[in-house]
Amino acid sequence: NGEGGAGPEIPDFELIRLIGHGSFGDVWIARNVSGALRAVKVVWRNRFADAEPYEREFRGLQRFAKISLESARQLALLHVGINAQEGFCYSVMELADDAETGRQIQPERYAPLTLRELRRRQGRLAVADAVRIGVDLAGALVELHQHGLIHRDVKLSNVILVGGVPK
Repeated sequence: NGEGGAGPEIPDFELIRLIGHGSFGDVWIARNVSGALRAVKVVWRNRFADAEPYEREFRGLQRFAKISLESARQLALLHVGINAQEGFCYSVMELADDAETGRQIQPERYAPLTLRELRRRQGRLAVADAVRIGVDLAGALVELHQHGLIHRDVKLSNVILVGGVPK
């Protein structure tokens, strides 16, 4: 049902810990069968009043998966799946840098480095950094629009840094 406790069963992944929660779904840090750490977002059907927004989200994930690996500006979406019986779809993504340790990720202490977290820790960004991030994000949005996709929820907490690159 997507409410608290242990996460759902995701084939070939161990969900380690909940690291994010939004209106559409939950994000977990997870380990795949080869030991790589990933982010797994689970979107629950019961969080939508009707099926259309949920189905639109799933269709968008399917479309984005096809283009996400074409550009370093896009978050790498590695897999999209659905469990209709349990009422959720999911996506497996690259993991953001850790807010403290960068790419040296320790799952039990992991905190994703978002722009919101970066501002909280650093205060105002230097002008050059803010311009670089703005240009990178604008370029990423242009790429999405060129493929007929719209992000719909651009905000500081949804921009993550991976290897220092905003996505």
